Amino acid sequence: MTHVPTSAPVVSIHPSRAALGSAAGALAGEHLRAVLQEQGRATVMLAAAPSQSATLDALADERDVDWRRVDCFHMDDYLALA
Repeated sequence: MTHVPTSAPVVSIHPSRAALGSAAGALAGEHLRAVLQEQGRATVMLAAAPSQSATLDALADERDVDWRRVDCFHMDDYLALA
């Protein structure tokens, strides 16, 4: 069984990259907690771009996410770039 959000996508605007990262990290934390509650384990693909740093920092600070039950893959999109 896969956790799939049942609502339509929501667009939100934030005043800064830091604010966007905090909001995105909090939302990802909510989804992770739901999946862990529902399935016991979760798998996440994380982006390697520097633009994702604020989101990854916020996600790493999320409370009540049992990271021992989360498998993370770090997507490296720099392959074959000069």
